[in-house]
Amino acid sequence: MSDNRIALVLLLFSCLGICCRSPYPGLKKLSYKALYQRACDVVVDPAVIAYKNTHGRDLSPGAVNKLNRDSFAADSYVDRSDTVRLRVVRKIKAKDIRLRQNIKRLYDENVDLKIRRIRATIQDTALQRNMIELAYYNMPIKPVPVRCDSIQYLLEHLLQSDQDNRNPQTAQWQIDRANQIQVVSIIENCGFPDNGTVGNEGMYALFMVIQHGLPELREKYYPTLQEKAEKGLFDKSLLALMEDRILTDQGKKQKFGTQVIMNKDGTTYELYPIEDPAQVDKRRTDVGLGPISEYLERFGIRWEDYLKTHTNLQKN
Repeated sequence: MSDNRIALVLLLFSCLGICCRSPYPGLKKLSYKALYQRACDVVVDPAVIAYKNTHGRDLSPGAVNKLNRDSFAADSYVDRSDTVRLRVVRKIKAKDIRLRQNIKRLYDENVDLKIRRIRATIQDTALQRNMIELAYYNMPIKPVPVRCDSIQYLLEHLLQSDQDNRNPQTAQWQIDRANQIQVVSIIENCGFPDNGTVGNEGMYALFMVIQHGLPELREKYYPTLQEKAEKGLFDKSLLALMEDRILTDQGKKQKFGTQVIMNKDGTTYELYPIEDPAQVDKRRTDVGLGPISEYLERFGIRWEDYLKTHTNLQKN
């Protein structure tokens, strides 16, 4: 090889070395593949990590927490022991969004992995236990075999089980989850029932289990219940309760005033905000519900007080 060719090769390798060298001495940038693998292996990063922007300026934890996660992402840099020491905040890319979606799917579909993550990141014993229970409760529901010729009897049993489990002091998440599995199994294996096949009590049982279940169950089955209600095969007043529950799940104002929440002190109930309160009784009448003032009495809430507060807020 001629001297000129040798010099060119050496120059090329030199340039490659400069291009590939990390801008942060002693640290290596993690690839998207490496980040996903760390999620698979439940690698927990240290509590204290330095943050910089793309101009090399330091960012405080407070400044980082204020950033919109939908607009920003961060490149992670590890030391020789493969421990993350630095994150460089930058504008988000499509690859970042796909990575987040893949990691979320990974943990949503693998409860054992999610629990390993909880145990590795949460030190408070009580909080850890609650998070693990929540992880089990939120697992995707898979249908199990059921006898389609006995679903009316099964639904009657489920209604009793659901109502017995409504006491906050004694309620068990395992019971609610078992009930949801049974209802999903009935629908997926035997078709969606209506009051013509299982009676009003059977449909009420199916409704109550879904109403007290996971938000995704309400959103999934609400359209079918709406179709049944329009055909007179399901109670419109129950459908109104589910619609309000879905709206509150999404942080929106309810329509019929059926949803109440406990106040911060845990001593009294409060009415969840209502869209256009002046028209709520008309909407309730249209679906077969009684006056909202009478409904709220059972929770110790005065409708007149809510209206006064709402009117004052609107004026201000």
